[in-house]
Amino acid sequence: MGDYLTPIVLPTSITAIKQIVSGANWFGIITPDGKLYLWGQNSSGQLGFSHLNDIGDNLNEMGNFLEPTNLGTGLKIMESQGGANHHCVLFDNLRIKCWGYNAYGNLGYEDNTIRGDQDSEMGDYLAFVDLGVNRFVQSLYVGYHHSCAFLNDDSLKCWGRNQEGQAGQGHGSNIGVTSSTMGDNLDPINLGSGVSMIECLDYSPTINPTFDPTLTHAPSLYSEERCSSQIANYHHNCILTSTFQVKCFGKGSKGQLGYGDRETRGDGGGEMGNYLPMINVDENVISIQTGYHHTCAQLSNLDVRCWGWNTRGQLGQWELNNTGDDPGEMGSYLSSINFGTDVVVSKLIVGSQHNLIITDDQRIKAWGYGPNGRV
Repeated sequence: MGDYLTPIVLPTSITAIKQIVSGANWFGIITPDGKLYLWGQNSSGQLGFSHLNDIGDNLNEMGNFLEPTNLGTGLKIMESQGGANHHCVLFDNLRIKCWGYNAYGNLGYEDNTIRGDQDSEMGDYLAFVDLGVNRFVQSLYVGYHHSCAFLNDDSLKCWGRNQEGQAGQGHGSNIGVTSSTMGDNLDPINLGSGVSMIECLDYSPTINPTFDPTLTHAPSLYSEERCSSQIANYHHNCILTSTFQVKCFGKGSKGQLGYGDRETRGDGGGEMGNYLPMINVDENVISIQTGYHHTCAQLSNLDVRCWGWNTRGQLGQWELNNTGDDPGEMGSYLSSINFGTDVVVSKLIVGSQHNLIITDDQRIKAWGYGPNGRV
């Protein structure tokens, strides 16, 4: 580390970074002019270079040898996210494209064909994902083998792997892998009567914080991000509502849904809509983040509380018991994480089995699973 850790060599034409992006085993950046540069594992064509060779592990692959992923003529990338081995982007026309692994329909093209590993699959050959007539995307979320889009009518649609109900359709069949399952045939997820999802809240922390969703916060390290929530990760999703509450659905075996049991929700009848309760975290929520089998929320007082799988200490509670899988563990029983005296959390980021925060004085603290130097 220190001076021994050399910077990643990017093309000399890149003078600024808008956003850092990642998938399970690859990284990338979006430049201010809306181009996407990716490197790392490419086993399913997730880098979009029309081959399956990893990038960055050999000479003459980085620096000026690194080309932007070709996603089509005249398109500017606004957001980008990767899953286990597929990748999706949101363009300035509020439409999305996906490529890479596709066994579960995670790309949303009504087939199981991998894209990005052969010629004539990227660029203008790669179609926009059909999410319905006059439906445009406000925010994009990519899980392990599924994808979700928050649309211009404030609805949420998810597709891909659905064996744990993560698409929220009341069944366990995969979506987007067969014909007539996308577009207007894909119903928005029923979140309940009068329940609407919001992307997240931007906020400006102070030493004595007050809850004011009209405030904005622009991190100093990179250009301003549109959103501070990540609703999809492995096999469950959690949404933030307009009343600053949370609902979760999908796989629940470790208590990651926060309902005091280990039940999966969204894969059967009578589980979504009004049947799906709000999670009790005893406070308004301003950001929700999902991990591998755990979930973390930042509250209106800027505290952070986590629940679900805790074998790696990812809940930050000085013990290794799962939380949220039995009654009497949520609400007022759920403790906030102690980050130290006068520490104010500016941003919460949740990984697979580890988490980190950026403080208001631009320090970073991390906890959870530590091998490979991740914390």
